[in-house]
Amino acid sequence: VKACAAGGVIAVLAMLSFPLSMDYRDEETLWSATVKKNPQAWFAHSNLAEALQKKADYNGAVLHFQAAMSIPKPPPREPVKNGAMLLSELGRFDDAVKALKPYVATHPSDSILMVMLGDMLLRAGRGEDAKVVYAGALEWINVDEVDATPGVS
Repeated sequence: VKACAAGGVIAVLAMLSFPLSMDYRDEETLWSATVKKNPQAWFAHSNLAEALQKKADYNGAVLHFQAAMSIPKPPPREPVKNGAMLLSELGRFDDAVKALKPYVATHPSDSILMVMLGDMLLRAGRGEDAKVVYAGALEWINVDEVDATPGVS
């Protein structure tokens, strides 16, 4: 009797969990379901953007990076960095600058993203603005964070 009851419980739990398992079949589905359930979860938007970027859905990726950066909290570093890198890869340097500026303004000691902002300004043809940002970054540079590999910025 106990074995039959245990088997019945397992069968019921399996039937109840099957619909939920569909949310976990791949990264895009998982993070899409998470965003749907919690649209204020910046990490879900950021992870969905990365999954879309892997599939070369760049427009979808940009939309979710922008959503992650617009969550009304201090802007989280990872979606700002990842979104700016994607925009740069797409040649959208001015948009990358717009994505980086609010974060850098509230985190001036983040020399890595300050240098990234300088790079985006330079690529956008704004050399004088880039010089100012690079000079500000020098005040905060931590030599332990710098990648000294030639050709890597």
